[in-house]
Amino acid sequence: MLAENGDITLAEIQSGLVAQGVYVGIGTLWRFFDRRGITRKKRPGTRSSKTAPTS
Repeated sequence: MLAENGDITLAEIQSGLVAQGVYVGIGTLWRFFDRRGITRKKRPGTRSSKTAPTS
C-alpha cells in the first residue's frame, strides 16, 4: 500500500489491512513504523522561526 500511494494515513493503512482480514489498531501500526524508522511526513520539517522577544 505504501508503494502504491506515498501519501497515505495510518487510518487508510488500517482500513486496507481490515479489507485483507488483518485487524490491527492505529497505535500498533504507529509503533511498527516507529520502531523501523519509517516516516510518512507530508512535507519536510523546517527550522523554527526566530523572532525577537516581545517583553
